[in-house]
Amino acid sequence: MNGVASAAMRHTADYRVNFGVELPRLQDIAAEYRPNDELAQALWKEQVRECRILATMIVDATRMQADMADEWVAGINTAELAQTASINTFQHMPDAARKALEWVAADDDIHQLCGLCTAYHLKRRGMLTPREQEELSDQAQTLSASSNMAIRRVANNVS
Repeated sequence: MNGVASAAMRHTADYRVNFGVELPRLQDIAAEYRPNDELAQALWKEQVRECRILATMIVDATRMQADMADEWVAGINTAELAQTASINTFQHMPDAARKALEWVAADDDIHQLCGLCTAYHLKRRGMLTPREQEELSDQAQTLSASSNMAIRRVANNVS
């Protein structure tokens, strides 16, 4: 546990427990496991920051189905977790571009942030078609005026 980090995050995130463990340490822990969907699902169900982040690191993202991805996005409660899940998981799942664009077009900040982050990483890897890139650019331009700073930052990076 990192008490200072945990105390700082306590006021910005709604978790049952938050140990404040840094991402590099969580990556070291996750490296000890092979992809394990059952364990990832069990970790995701916990309202613990570190468990949820670890879940994004050990799930087999290449097999994640759209309904499970939607369930995870619906349970995300912080920009940190939205960005982490997008980097570790969502960009690697089947049909990631379609889900990303669907989330970008949603009406809530978390879906939009997950969609933008996922699409951003897909775009960087050259995984978007020209039509998907155009749609993303149009959506990002609209979201660049968002009142949510995280959305605005990613939207500006995407366009």
